Amino acid sequence: MLLGWLAFLIPIIETINVELKKQYENYRLCIKRRENILSEANYVQVVTLAKGADVTLPCFSCVSPENAIEIESTYKPSAGSIGRAFIAAFDFFKEKILRSTNKIRDVNKWKYDWQRAIMGQDWRLLTKMHETGIRVEKIADKVKRFLARDNARIRVGDRYELRITNVDRNITGYYRCVNKHGKNRVVSSMYYLDVISRANIKMISPWSECSKCGEEIGEQARSIQCMIEPDGPLSHLPPASTWIHLFGTVPCYSTLVPLEQRRQFASSTTFVQYRPCWRACTTQLAVDRNLTSVDELGETRLLDYIPKGEFLFGEILPRLLAPVVRRNYLAIEGDPVIFTCELPVDDPTGVQWFSKRKGAIQFKTIEKQFKGRFLFDELSRLYITKLEMEDSDEYFCYTSEKVLMGVHYLRVLENDRTREYVANIEMFFRFAAFTFIFVLMIGQVMK
Repeated sequence: MLLGWLAFLIPIIETINVELKKQYENYRLCIKRRENILSEANYVQVVTLAKGADVTLPCFSCVSPENAIEIESTYKPSAGSIGRAFIAAFDFFKEKILRSTNKIRDVNKWKYDWQRAIMGQDWRLLTKMHETGIRVEKIADKVKRFLARDNARIRVGDRYELRITNVDRNITGYYRCVNKHGKNRVVSSMYYLDVISRANIKMISPWSECSKCGEEIGEQARSIQCMIEPDGPLSHLPPASTWIHLFGTVPCYSTLVPLEQRRQFASSTTFVQYRPCWRACTTQLAVDRNLTSVDELGETRLLDYIPKGEFLFGEILPRLLAPVVRRNYLAIEGDPVIFTCELPVDDPTGVQWFSKRKGAIQFKTIEKQFKGRFLFDELSRLYITKLEMEDSDEYFCYTSEKVLMGVHYLRVLENDRTREYVANIEMFFRFAAFTFIFVLMIGQVMK
């Protein structure tokens, strides 16, 4: 009997181990990337992007599988009333078990919110996800956020990541993810978001995650840009350079750079390199499974048949796919536009773009295909520097595993210059009439 139960549990344990192995591998790679970026210093991270782009600010640089479960049980932005009731019931029984083992969970450990501060002002609350107001106010706030969910410029993801769409100069400032519900105020991450009017991007022929997986040839990119960072100990810097103490590394065209120094780099260009790449796909296809066991005589017996898409009790369920972001753009001929593909912050992957009418948009063909009007940056954001009527189309972005992440509907309106010409002519005649009357008045005064 004992052997039968062991045989029943082996498939569950193996499935859990495979899933945990993948999560821990992503966690290890995340820690390694963080060490390469921040080294031993914990600076405020400067994020510089062009006006009109979208940005995602992670609250946690790296999240272990254990902490991920705790975060998801504390905050679920997409959970309905039934889901929240189930989570509350699950937490109740888990609390009972932990109390019996003297390991009581800190309920305030993962209650984080985002705050924003602009130059010369104090921190102000940007999100209210764990406020303890009266029930009527909380319900009214939820209804208000639900009705405005499609037009919201600021959203929060499953791991407290802050997503801001269509940025402009009013978004510039400091952002921090903070937990102020416990005994001590804990700041998980801090950013300075800097929005510039334009970005000079120049494509060059022969890095990011590979845009495709499997047998197809993908592309990966990297940028080469001007950065300012201290070349020696911070204590040896002159007083005029004390601003670099807080940030560590700043792009040359950032507004944080003093104006006199910024003028020297006004014409700096961000170079984006690309190269072909190959990588294996990591997505596991769902298959039917047979649950078997070995009896006392050594014979294999079929215990159960599990169709694909169904799971046993105790198995770690696969993560749900992120919702497809759909956006509509109404622009005038000649205007610029930027398309951003929103990706999961804790699962790095490549990006591939498609046009409904023109097919795949790739680094190696984009300049020739669109006559230099379409560009990619190192994060695979799609820049259209000057819209034409033929650009009205649907643009799709996929992960390297061919999972649809976003659909961008673009409609370009004709730029009618008739009104502009009429306004210029009216302005000319008004100026001529004013000059004529002014000359007559001067002549009368001189007489």
